[in-house]
Amino acid sequence: MNKLATIQLGEISGALLQFSNSLPPLPDVVRYQDDFDNKVRSLTDFRSGSSFQLVMNGKNVTFDFSRFNAEHEVFAKSLFFYFIANEFSVSTEVPPDLVPRAF
Repeated sequence: MNKLATIQLGEISGALLQFSNSLPPLPDVVRYQDDFDNKVRSLTDFRSGSSFQLVMNGKNVTFDFSRFNAEHEVFAKSLFFYFIANEFSVSTEVPPDLVPRAF
């Protein structure tokens, strides 16, 4: 990796740390609606845990955040929580006003 790429990655990591520190604290428990089994499920120890198992379409799916360093883990878990809280999924159609515009 060249020196310029290293500097840019360092700047991105610093910006991500600053952004992650500005996010509200993650909840200890996250609840989500399992439409397949028509029940509310919970992810416990969400704030402190690093691995979570969701039931999606009748299958267990594991999300493991342990491979991230601290600031990346907070960011990734916050994004993950955002998608669960807003009931987004791979098959969700996002309203046009929420789709990021190209530069």
